[in-house]
Amino acid sequence: MDLPLVLIDRFIRFARHLKPEISLSMQDPIAPPKYLPPHVAQFLSKALELSAAIISTLWSTLRFDVWDLVSAQLCLSERSLFDEHGSRTIAKHHKLAYYMFYPPHTKCPHCGSTLTSISRVQATYFTRDGPFPAYSTSLRCKSDTCDIRYYLNYSVDIKQHIRQYYVSDDIPEVLHLEEHSFIQVLHLEEHSFIQTALSELFTACTLFAWVSWQNSALIYNHALSPYREREVHESRFVLTSIQVRRAFILISLLRDWREQGSTLVMLEQGDLDLRLKDLISERNNRMIIAGQPERLHACDICEKFIPTDLPNSYNGLRSLRAVVTDGTTLGHYSCKVHNCTEPLVNIRHHWCPTHTKQLQHLCVFTDCNRPARHGYRTCDNTAHSKYEEYRNLKTKGFFLLRQQLQRAGIDQPSSSLALDTTLEDVVDLEGGQIEDPVHKSDKGNQPSKVLFARRRVHNVQFVVATCGVIIAQAPMFGAESISGVKDFLKSVYPNPQDLPDVLFYDNNCQLQSHLQAQGDNHFCGTMLPVDVFHFKSKHKESDEFCQKHCNPSQWTELVGEDGEWVFNSSAAEQSNVWSGGYQAILRDMLPHNFNFFLDEMIKQRNEVLIAKLRCEGRAPYCIPSYPAQ
Repeated sequence: MDLPLVLIDRFIRFARHLKPEISLSMQDPIAPPKYLPPHVAQFLSKALELSAAIISTLWSTLRFDVWDLVSAQLCLSERSLFDEHGSRTIAKHHKLAYYMFYPPHTKCPHCGSTLTSISRVQATYFTRDGPFPAYSTSLRCKSDTCDIRYYLNYSVDIKQHIRQYYVSDDIPEVLHLEEHSFIQVLHLEEHSFIQTALSELFTACTLFAWVSWQNSALIYNHALSPYREREVHESRFVLTSIQVRRAFILISLLRDWREQGSTLVMLEQGDLDLRLKDLISERNNRMIIAGQPERLHACDICEKFIPTDLPNSYNGLRSLRAVVTDGTTLGHYSCKVHNCTEPLVNIRHHWCPTHTKQLQHLCVFTDCNRPARHGYRTCDNTAHSKYEEYRNLKTKGFFLLRQQLQRAGIDQPSSSLALDTTLEDVVDLEGGQIEDPVHKSDKGNQPSKVLFARRRVHNVQFVVATCGVIIAQAPMFGAESISGVKDFLKSVYPNPQDLPDVLFYDNNCQLQSHLQAQGDNHFCGTMLPVDVFHFKSKHKESDEFCQKHCNPSQWTELVGEDGEWVFNSSAAEQSNVWSGGYQAILRDMLPHNFNFFLDEMIKQRNEVLIAKLRCEGRAPYCIPSYPAQ
């Protein structure tokens, strides 16, 4: 047999690439089999244009060299041979492609039985180099004690219909193919896979440039996919925003569960988004209880050491840590009943399930309990019905579309190619009154007289360290009321000993007045000044209580030797600029998705900022927490 060296080298690399496929039919994959599986031999014969006899001779001679080879690199033209010839096999479980996804086991890790019942489905693999055809293989343990089917990323208990993701000591969301450790893939659905690095690229675009999932998919399909010039709107090679979103959620959940030392488990059957909702809600509840990882963050920027006479001080110094709390106009849709926190089932709904039965057939004027006319939203009261007619005519005006966009605070749409975008009635405050945002009523804003539109939560309240690290966020449903802010701060710092030494808030005068009236001593060890900007521009000099209790200049610790303020009390305002970029992305999310997305963006932003602080020598760390009282 006289073959060119190039052809022999190609045989070795092709056969090595097919090692996982060859191993499927083996009891002991440690040593190579004496003969190739017929479908593998047939593929090599066609792809290399060699006779079956030559393929058999090459394998018999080189099989140990093939088996011991660490990996095999194939060029693009060689990869295309896999896709061209591998799919021509009649038997479905013998079809091949360059990208093949297998379970990490050939024997059941529970009972040791050899896995059988090969199932193979056609798939699409989305990578940074574009989309590629692939096949996904699963194996089943049929023992009476197990009956589990194993996939690339997870196993499924057939009887209980439970999916369990594999435990890995590596980066939580990254699963390596045994033979191709340079490939990192995440199993999205039965017929699609996405490279983890690609999903993380999309997340980075969202984090740093506010790119929506829809626009991430559009960018990918236009710039990376070779199919962009074809009519492939129904093709499996077109990445969708749903796939981008699900990849983001799955990676975030996998990372979070493994940070908790747990295994991600979910139901196998049913709508994937509904199954993910249960996991998202669990994560959200845990975030409410435990808070962000940086809840007790401190560094050289947000924590200073000042001289003190306290006996328990270290070298005559004590810590002075500062945070800022402020609200931003982000918000998800909520029930139109004031202060109702029950989630909506659908963003098109106006009321939660509890209040829908009571209010959906009533007139939308809040002081009217008469039933609405059939096909209308107001009752037969002449004033009410005429107002609805006037409003319907008014909303047809083009000028209102521009007003609604501005009122929503949207600078860009969530999709750059959307042709059917509907500008919903974002907020409806006819009859409402504008209040001074600093001197708010402790009971919150008064409800408007008529509410045609859906209601959103009033704002999202942030706590931000003066270095820019975001400590916590929470929605304020009825208003940014003083009692609501107080309760939010208590949830972030349930133990008074965890509280920072300084807490800037633009309405601290009202907060302190409320605390005194309630006899609440939770914040008695914390300075509560108004931030410098709002104190100068929003608070009257004639307000004696504010001047006495909230003037930041009365605390000498807040002013450095150079006469400058020690802390950046505008840190929350600056973080509001960043979070405001997500207005278009967040505006149509249900509460569970809204909070999950915002918490994850905050977490990842904090990770980037902490790394930057560490590189600058700012010594970031987390203060040990006291148990809640």
